Amino acid sequence: MQIFLDFDDVLFNTSRFVQVLKKEFEKNGISKEEFDRTYLDYPRRQKNGRLTVYNIWQQIDYLEKEKKKSLSRLRRAVKTLVADTSSFIFPDVVKFLKTFASEDLYIISYGESELQLKKINNCGLSSYFKKIIVINQPKGKIIQQIRKETSKNVSAYFLDDRVEQIEDAKLKNPDLTTFLVRRPEGRYSDKPNQYCDFTISNLLEAKKIILKTKT
Repeated sequence: MQIFLDFDDVLFNTSRFVQVLKKEFEKNGISKEEFDRTYLDYPRRQKNGRLTVYNIWQQIDYLEKEKKKSLSRLRRAVKTLVADTSSFIFPDVVKFLKTFASEDLYIISYGESELQLKKINNCGLSSYFKKIIVINQPKGKIIQQIRKETSKNVSAYFLDDRVEQIEDAKLKNPDLTTFLVRRPEGRYSDKPNQYCDFTISNLLEAKKIILKTKT
């Protein structure tokens, strides 16, 4: 069995993280309106339909130039915030992960690698996973590659909160069982399509389905 999991909005409460992030910006003279205006530039949909990757350091650089003042204290505050991100993990996550062997679990996350890896590596979950991968492209190809390298003819599952990622993964891995994760706290409300085998609101729902279908 192999289980591939997205990080943001699946394992990690990104909405709450962003709210805390906003407060740090406010403490350093950046209003909520200024944060939202510059934050919404990332991710931005390109002409080819792909999303650019949110980069918090670029956001700070932009605001620094716009306001013509140093935001070095804000940079330090962000680094302190991501030094321990364990409080942002959803409460059902550890119970889900403990059900399965670490050799069967993978994080495949979309994002800017430096910040994303810090969020992931400092959340206390690393030991539960065989591999943690941060990419800025659709996830289907990397899932295909991992399955080919491991040569495992076993059930494979993919949990993500974005339909476009699920579609790409399913098209490249037709036998993949896919879960569209729609948590109440999630930032997106993508509607399921034919590439989504199941729609769930938490990981314990996925756990029951996986245990019934695993081989």
